[in-house]
Amino acid sequence: ADTAGFVDTSGMSKAVTYRGFPAFSTDSSPSSSSSVTAYPDAPWAPTKRPDRVLPINIDLLNYRARVAQGRKNYTEAVRLWELAVKMDPLDGRAWLGLARHELNSHRGSARSVEKAREIFKAAMRACPFNPYLLQGLGVLEEQQGDLPRAMELYKEATKYDPSHAASWIARGRLEKRLRRVDAARDCYQRAVEDDP
Repeated sequence: ADTAGFVDTSGMSKAVTYRGFPAFSTDSSPSSSSSVTAYPDAPWAPTKRPDRVLPINIDLLNYRARVAQGRKNYTEAVRLWELAVKMDPLDGRAWLGLARHELNSHRGSARSVEKAREIFKAAMRACPFNPYLLQGLGVLEEQQGDLPRAMELYKEATKYDPSHAASWIARGRLEKRLRRVDAARDCYQRAVEDDP
């Protein structure tokens, strides 16, 4: 079923569709994508990027989408984020932009929360070890009251990228909220050590 433009591909073999057409394939065969490493130093880095995509083009699309959003031109912002996802589904910024837009455009209604979750599910199929996406989904789950799931996502994010300060801070805030002060202090300390 099509939800917010995303199609559930759980029954399909490693293919993610967007708006009803294949956005990309997660097939890791050499013929499916170039051998350019996306983020060579990150432990969660995908090993392949789509052919002929220059990172500067994705940077510009994300920048222009944020500018359009700031100018309240939401239609243009969504169009640019969707284009960025089609061009490079391994870059989490556009996925985050789409999910946040969905939540903000309907003020956190149950419908918008489900659509944002669908966006995150599609994003996680594209890049399952991305700490930015894990932390973003963790924030959504925490806001919805699913604290155990949020903690699980924060722990995964810090496991895949121990230097991701935002995940340590989010995890620390949740630990504090759960009245585990020592654990919260440890998380904040890790965040400071990793990003002074």
